[in-house]
Amino acid sequence: MAKNKKKKGFSISGIIAALILLGIISEYFTVIIIIGAILLVLGILYLYSKHKASQDGNIMQDSQRDKSIQTSHEQAQNLFIKKEQVKRSIDILTDSINLINSSNNLGVVLRRYDMAIDSLNKLSTYTENDLNSLGFRLKQPVQSTLRKLQDNKTEILNQAITRNLEHEINSVTKNELKVKHLNTFRKMYENNMLLPPENKNFLIEQYDIYASKYVPQTYTQIDSTNHTVQTLTIYDNKSYDYHVGPDEFIGKFYELSSLIDSSKDIEAKIQACEESYPLLKEFCRFCLEEDDGELPPVINCRDIGPEMYMRLGKWDDVERVIQICSDANAYYPDNDNEIRSYYTDYKRIATLALSYIKDNPGCLQNKMYDALHVTEDDREVLKHFLRCSLQIKKEKSGKTNKLYLAKTSSKNNFDKTVEFIDTPDAEQYRISEKMRENLNGSKNQ
Repeated sequence: MAKNKKKKGFSISGIIAALILLGIISEYFTVIIIIGAILLVLGILYLYSKHKASQDGNIMQDSQRDKSIQTSHEQAQNLFIKKEQVKRSIDILTDSINLINSSNNLGVVLRRYDMAIDSLNKLSTYTENDLNSLGFRLKQPVQSTLRKLQDNKTEILNQAITRNLEHEINSVTKNELKVKHLNTFRKMYENNMLLPPENKNFLIEQYDIYASKYVPQTYTQIDSTNHTVQTLTIYDNKSYDYHVGPDEFIGKFYELSSLIDSSKDIEAKIQACEESYPLLKEFCRFCLEEDDGELPPVINCRDIGPEMYMRLGKWDDVERVIQICSDANAYYPDNDNEIRSYYTDYKRIATLALSYIKDNPGCLQNKMYDALHVTEDDREVLKHFLRCSLQIKKEKSGKTNKLYLAKTSSKNNFDKTVEFIDTPDAEQYRISEKMRENLNGSKNQ
């Protein structure tokens, strides 16, 4: 090619030289020069166009070769991706079927069943030839495996339920723990959205069968006379437990007694007392028969109920609840003479004190003993009334209090202070303790 270019270059230069020579000897020198120049330009343009065409041809060939290489690469890459996708689906399918047939966890089986169906649906987009061309040969056609899983879903899940139940039972040795595991399993899956209704029914049936083997048999007998509940529990290993406890009647009475003792609201205390009174007679009968003719030293509705009504000045209610307690034999071995005597003295002193305070509003608390001319026997009763009554209002005045009639007889937190007192009375006692102190004082006298 270089030789050809050299020859072409030599021919053109020879022609030009010949033209110049002819021009020199010719009279048409100018014309010849112009023609020569034109021929020179045309020759250059021709050579350039040939060179350009050669370059464009080479570029086109290179482009086509690159495009062909790129297409081959993309095809190889797509084939690799497709092969990996199929491999991934087959791996998931294989692992899922193994777990479906062997796992002791029903939750795992439910999830893996869905994953297996999903993998089969993806594989079903390929024909058997497609899979073979990708290097995969399945033992069964994809559609056949899919139908088998779908048609046998109920049986597959029932088998998983049975395996899981047996696993829960065998994981512990004590029967109570077996029952606990069974209960946990049932609660976990009986409302599970992934478990079909027919499998839930099977689960409950199997639970009942297994639980009946390990739940102890319990027999209960209620003795309404002794207010006891006797419970006999027999286990499958022939061991048993026997327990005797109070019945609902005793539990209710002590619950009300606790409310009477702990409540800081006077209305709540009174309400609990009133609810206790219908139970009091039977409670006293039970205690006297079971405790060798003795009553508990403290019966809150008996001790606190009358005291509350006395503080409020509700004399009819005081007499009513004392009579209820008396009819219930709640003052045994004594009768109600002592409480009635104390109540009579309290009412008499309260009436006298209230009348004096009404006529002398603002009178001093420490002067009341002399003002009312009480006897030594009545002094303790007056002292208790002035400290605890909810019928009077107190205003601090030096080391004592000014006394007024209270507009209302109500109080919430009366274990620490009396209504309307700014400073708590240091000598205030709990109600039941104060009541027993006064009663004991009357007995000693």
